[in-house]
Amino acid sequence: MWEEESRTAAASEALPSRAPDACSPWGDHDAQPLAAHGPSAALASAVDDWVQHQLDALRGQAEMVQAQLEEQLRTHGASRHRSERGKIGVRIRVQPSPPATPGTFTIEWCTYSYANTAKGQQCFSTYVAKGAGDRYAKSAFAGLVRNWQRPLVDEAETHFARIRRVVRLVSGVRTQLRAAVRAERALDAAVRADRSAPWT
Repeated sequence: MWEEESRTAAASEALPSRAPDACSPWGDHDAQPLAAHGPSAALASAVDDWVQHQLDALRGQAEMVQAQLEEQLRTHGASRHRSERGKIGVRIRVQPSPPATPGTFTIEWCTYSYANTAKGQQCFSTYVAKGAGDRYAKSAFAGLVRNWQRPLVDEAETHFARIRRVVRLVSGVRTQLRAAVRAERALDAAVRADRSAPWT
């Protein structure tokens, strides 16, 4: 039913290097620009580009599954009484916090309701607790989805869990390289500071 596109294949192609910008954390904790470190700078820039490219493709896949799910819910719920249609949905949200890898996002299930306020009718969302891991437990949807929705939600969540896993791993590549570069700098600084060391 789901028509996942292979959007991440193109991400493995060579990407042009770019200089770290204001949003890049590569130089956040170092007074000396990363560019002065030669190969490390080129590697960091290449990884930055690769991660961003992969995350963009993964977000596109997630949005496609989301759109297909919403269409399936509308189609299957059209002939049902309003009280049987349920109020389950999915939100895909880019993480704006500074520590987050640029481009990373979350895929979260939520229930929604409408209420009349002084500003008119408004929609309110309540997010479903996911717990640990990349996949929502089936028990997380207990009492939140109708029986006819369960197969649709389960199938969509299978795809979402796979995407979350790849997002986590891709983001981790950037985080680990950043930590390695910082550790390398700290080691270099310590060795240069200890001129009496026999290995200098």
